[in-house]
Amino acid sequence: MNTAAVETPIAPCRRERRGVAMLLVIIALGAATALTSVYLSSRRNSGLIGRNAASSAGAQWASRSAADLAVATMQTDAEWRDLVADGVLFDNIALSGAAVAALVTDLEGNPPDDDDADLVVTGVAAIDGVTATSQRIVSVIPEVDLDGALNPYLDEYAVYVTDSLDVGADSVVAVWPESPRARLHPPVKIGVGATGADAFNFDPSAHLVQGVAYLPPNAGASLLAASETEPFVGNWTVPVDVPVVPPSVADFDGLPDQTGSNGNGNGNGNGNGNGNGNGNGNGKGKGLVPVGGGGLGGVGAGSGGGNPNNERFTGAGAVATLTGGWYRDVTVENGAVVTLAAGLEPAIYSVEDLEIANDAVLRIVGEVRLQVRNALTVRNGGAIELADADSRLVIVLHGAMQVTDAGVGVPRAVARNTARTADDIPADARAEHIRILTTLAAPDITDITAGAGSLLIRIDGRSLVVAAIHAPETPVELDEESIVVGRITAATIAIDDASALFYDPALDNRAGLTSPRGPLYTRDGDPIDGLEDALASLPLGTTIESLSTYVGGFLDGLVVNTLDLTGSLITTLLGGGGGGGGGGASDPSPRSGALAEPLAWPIDAYALERDAATPNTFSGTFVLIAPLVAENTIIGTDLITKSTGAPTVTTLDRTAPLIEPTETLSLN
Repeated sequence: MNTAAVETPIAPCRRERRGVAMLLVIIALGAATALTSVYLSSRRNSGLIGRNAASSAGAQWASRSAADLAVATMQTDAEWRDLVADGVLFDNIALSGAAVAALVTDLEGNPPDDDDADLVVTGVAAIDGVTATSQRIVSVIPEVDLDGALNPYLDEYAVYVTDSLDVGADSVVAVWPESPRARLHPPVKIGVGATGADAFNFDPSAHLVQGVAYLPPNAGASLLAASETEPFVGNWTVPVDVPVVPPSVADFDGLPDQTGSNGNGNGNGNGNGNGNGNGNGNGKGKGLVPVGGGGLGGVGAGSGGGNPNNERFTGAGAVATLTGGWYRDVTVENGAVVTLAAGLEPAIYSVEDLEIANDAVLRIVGEVRLQVRNALTVRNGGAIELADADSRLVIVLHGAMQVTDAGVGVPRAVARNTARTADDIPADARAEHIRILTTLAAPDITDITAGAGSLLIRIDGRSLVVAAIHAPETPVELDEESIVVGRITAATIAIDDASALFYDPALDNRAGLTSPRGPLYTRDGDPIDGLEDALASLPLGTTIESLSTYVGGFLDGLVVNTLDLTGSLITTLLGGGGGGGGGGASDPSPRSGALAEPLAWPIDAYALERDAATPNTFSGTFVLIAPLVAENTIIGTDLITKSTGAPTVTTLDRTAPLIEPTETLSLN
């Protein structure tokens, strides 16, 4: 019998087991060594880490204190604007255990002007090589006189109608997004002089963005109810009558006659006037109309001069500069360029009919006032163009204005582009640089064909207009996807066919009739003494130029600037001396929040450590505590660079001398 062999398993080698155990021991020893090293290192550096954290927190709170101090300065009668040098209100001050500085700029990062109502206040603090910044927007009451507060152009309103506003299908009334103040989401102020609900008519597909209705004191219940529903987001009853007055025409009286100033070629003409008078017009080109026997005489046409009633410039090679004065018709067409230019004094022109057509350009240099006694037409790629940022144009119109497939206040290249859109308007364009005014007042008496009585402004054909329009007796129409950047006063306004009015809030100085915190109202929000009576009793014939003179005389000196900026908060803030505490200051005047109101602002910057390689440079990040509204929401100053997209974190660099305390601020 065979017996099967049984294999006996061989036991694992004990030597192999010992190898694995040894490996585990080595790993454990390595981990313990690393942990011990980290522990010992952290123990050794814990003091430095703690001090850095304390410095970061202290610098952050000190930067906020610096910004608070700057705001507190604005809330007194201090002449703080005079203290701002290159945007710096104070620098190198010891405050809250840190060296601090405060910067005050406008919304574009420039030192503030007297008429800036919204400012960026930046507090900067440094402790032990760690710096922090804190920013906020502050709304202040600008230092203005009665002319500025009682603005006769009604610039505080995006729209003011004496009768009605109609916004049609797919049309828009909103803030112009390129305005520096757009980032603050200001209201779009819609004013009305009528009292019934039919003053406002909005198509269901129309868009009124942040629209607030400003109603007359005698507004009816139906109008009040209409303004409490969409598309409005609020309403306010203005407690006084809004002065809606036309411009004066006095500037255009007695202008030199320029009807013989252009053209070549001799012409003879005979004409019979009343009284059987004959006159021979021997003159160059567009000569003066000769007078004979008590009547109008002949007109010399001439081969080079053309019709004496029409200054015509045509062709791309036609370039001319007109001298200020009184003209008949002026036509600029087919690429021609005509310049109206001012010197040290404003240049004043008066024309009968003005036409700019077919890629032609009317170029404005300096400060120009232009009267159009009958009709103004800009069409087919024509442009009214400002030569530079210092140029200004005021048009006083006695008849109709038609802008079709053209541009006003935009470069000629934009006007000539038939596919033009709002994106083609330069970001630095400002509506206040061109004012379009209308009036029924009689034009110049030397004009034998009065044009008054046919007032109308129509903008169509995808036209772009950058201007402030004040036409209280005039219907205004926007049609065919046209756009106005600026504002409009009119008898009636119709915005149709996907057209848009984009209000430029830079026009509003926040001190007018719609600003209850402004100088026209008491701290309780009531009109100052005499204002209501003065506005209710404006005499017939009051104009833009005479409004404040009449109201000022009526008030008999009762109007005093609410700010009354005659004192000083800290007279030696920058120069040392004064009170105790090692270079302090005199007692500040009482503060009033009505003078400077901090607004919510989505930026807070902190924990910026000095770069060891370049000790005069601070670098790091600033964290946004709220999402950006748009790419360029962040203000550009010498501290902060413009954001290029990310809605959470961006880089901040500062190159500046080290902040070290040179004096101690003490408020007794």
